[in-house]
Amino acid sequence: MNNNVYHSNIYKFVKHEFEKRGAVSFGASRFSRIPLLPRGKELTSGGKTLFCGTFPYYAGEDYPANISLYARGTDYHHVVGQTLREICNSLREAFPDASFTPFCDSAAFDEVTAARLCGAAMTGTNRLAIVDKCGSYVFLGFILTDAPVDLPDLDAGSCINCMRCLSACPTGALTSQGVNISLCLSSLSQRKGELTEKECEYLRHSSLIWGCDECQRVCPYNSTPPLTRILAFHDKIPFLSLSELDGLSNRDFNLKYSYRAFTWRGVAPLLRNLRLKKNK
Repeated sequence: MNNNVYHSNIYKFVKHEFEKRGAVSFGASRFSRIPLLPRGKELTSGGKTLFCGTFPYYAGEDYPANISLYARGTDYHHVVGQTLREICNSLREAFPDASFTPFCDSAAFDEVTAARLCGAAMTGTNRLAIVDKCGSYVFLGFILTDAPVDLPDLDAGSCINCMRCLSACPTGALTSQGVNISLCLSSLSQRKGELTEKECEYLRHSSLIWGCDECQRVCPYNSTPPLTRILAFHDKIPFLSLSELDGLSNRDFNLKYSYRAFTWRGVAPLLRNLRLKKNK
């Protein structure tokens, strides 16, 4: 088999594997086009082609919850990470001469920009990846290979820039110049330690104790999101209460809520946020 056919077969194989496992969009790019984050060059040395798939997570809202939609099901790092590892294992068996490395929120490159340059997702004004079928309720998964696949230079472009997300942002973190992460309510809700009185006030008025979905809820691409077919994201977390969390050590907290995306900062930020609401 000549190299062109071999590399073309890799593309078809990866696309099939992503779609078989629930990805709603897929794309690929020459890796040289992808902007790297600090230490990215070290983590991705030898990479020639980047594949991207988007995995939908919206599982409905017919239940009480005070956690952001993305964190209500099983932790996406576990779900998407395991999916990518399985795909890579299949690829290594089928194409033993090539290397395959999975990435899911692993800080090697700008993932939202990478998804756009792979043609898998648009970039929203709120800096979230957006897919026509599922809006921004998607997680990104990537596989990097040292096999050079012949691909056109794609660019999925940007959203319609209706600016609704900017108007809905409760802290003013979203501007036409970008996102001020230090002001983002989702970031504030996850921050450890003491907050300023203004930051506490933002959290008191939020309906959530972890994350913020305001810019997503007003997005026209999210007006009628379909339910995900990925069962792990239907394993919904119930409403978290102060009585439920108070007195838990970080170890007990992690055991009680294992494979949940909101455990990585420990129990303290959630307790603080719940107490702020109690003293509203």
